[in-house]
Amino acid sequence: MSEFTPHPLPSGIIEENGRRKMIDAKGREVPIDLVKPQDQLMDEQVRKIAGYALALSDQLRRFKAHTFEDISDF
Repeated sequence: MSEFTPHPLPSGIIEENGRRKMIDAKGREVPIDLVKPQDQLMDEQVRKIAGYALALSDQLRRFKAHTFEDISDF
């Protein structure tokens, strides 16, 4: 199995004036202590998956570009 490094993404936690917040689905800032631990874990998992998806998308874009370049050489 090959190593694959995910695209770096921000943690989703905003620190402002010593207060930690997260953005909810409606775009509102919510104090971190009001966000359920389950929701924090879900956010972390989604960000991890998105990081891999973005890195894979970049890899596919490069593959496509190299493939078209190789084919155009004929």
